[in-house]
Amino acid sequence: MELWEPITNKKRSRTLGILFIAAALLAMASLSIYTPLFQQLDSDKAIHIESDLMVTGVVLELLVVCSVIGTAMMLYPYLKRYNPIIGMGYVLFRFAEAIVILLGTICILIMIELYEQGLPHVPKDSGNMETIAWTLGSIYRKTLILGPNFLLGINSMCYTIVMYRARLVSKTICFIGFTGSIAIFTVSLLELYGVVDQLSILGMVMAVPIFLYEMSFAIFLIRKGFSITPIQDH
Repeated sequence: MELWEPITNKKRSRTLGILFIAAALLAMASLSIYTPLFQQLDSDKAIHIESDLMVTGVVLELLVVCSVIGTAMMLYPYLKRYNPIIGMGYVLFRFAEAIVILLGTICILIMIELYEQGLPHVPKDSGNMETIAWTLGSIYRKTLILGPNFLLGINSMCYTIVMYRARLVSKTICFIGFTGSIAIFTVSLLELYGVVDQLSILGMVMAVPIFLYEMSFAIFLIRKGFSITPIQDH
């Protein structure tokens, strides 16, 4: 008698779809919480941190990390059936994305701790405290470029290639996937070089295709799912 009941293909597909939706929506929710903080960092005003709100943002990002890792674990067995190398590449880049998100989360936690406890011999209203907060905020914003943009573009391209070649989803969904992957990867490079301001209107517009792709792919998984069974290691 097996300890765990084997998960059916339909349940696996639905779970994968839910994880994709959760990762996208939770990331948007956490970013909306942090946006006022970024606006303070860009201005000359004194920085004020609402600890409870920031902690909520951290919790949401931790859930994003769990969802990101979950999608990698659930999707890899399907990718492995058609292209093990690209499938493994997807998993590695997806895990790298999760690690970068965690690094950004740590920066926010440190910032919260500094403003709650303060640094020894450094008043909370001193310039040094503002400099430290600005530095941590800048690091976090770089993780937004590297994780949800740069690495997301790569891992999305990886599994889209397999989906297209194996005809696991429609060509329309794959087209949106290719467009979204290229767009989010391109905007990450433009932001790194300073050509486009982070969180700008152009950046948000270029992020729309990848959002539409993940949502359409997730809906496909929940409503229909893959017609093939994944390869599982025993």
